[in-house]
Amino acid sequence: RLDREDGRSAPGEAPGNRAENIGDRGLAGEGSAQCVELFAFLGGGRFERLGAFGFSPEGRTAADGLAPRVDREVIDARIETIMKFQRRVIEERNISLVGQTADAIVDVVSDDRARGRTEGDAPDIDCGVHIVGSNFEENFEEDFEAGEIVKVRFTGHSGYDLIAQRAD
Repeated sequence: RLDREDGRSAPGEAPGNRAENIGDRGLAGEGSAQCVELFAFLGGGRFERLGAFGFSPEGRTAADGLAPRVDREVIDARIETIMKFQRRVIEERNISLVGQTADAIVDVVSDDRARGRTEGDAPDIDCGVHIVGSNFEENFEEDFEAGEIVKVRFTGHSGYDLIAQRAD
């Protein structure tokens, strides 16, 4: 969530900072000064959801004719830097959530687990929640239904995703 007039959140502001993408890295004319400014901005805020993508020229658009173009290797390196930083932010966030409860919407159910997401997370894009059993007798296909909202307690994390057990 970016609230200020300049569209930026101040460091430590709003614990629910969300940015679905941080924009087009590698737009024609983007130089190292703009990247340094972006990296400083990212370091000053803690975004729960953030992604980056590289500029891809598309015919018949205003950006297609812009020059000078940024090399693909430079674009990829900038995205990698952003996402390495973001992975650390997400891991710290996930560690802080262990032991807490939240609502999760169930997206997929299999015989040994359910996969879902918390409020604000897009399916197959943002962080997910793997709902696992607390004992070996649970039948996930009978106990969970896709589209159902369930209360979960976070018990751990793996990469970008949280591990949880049903709490209700």
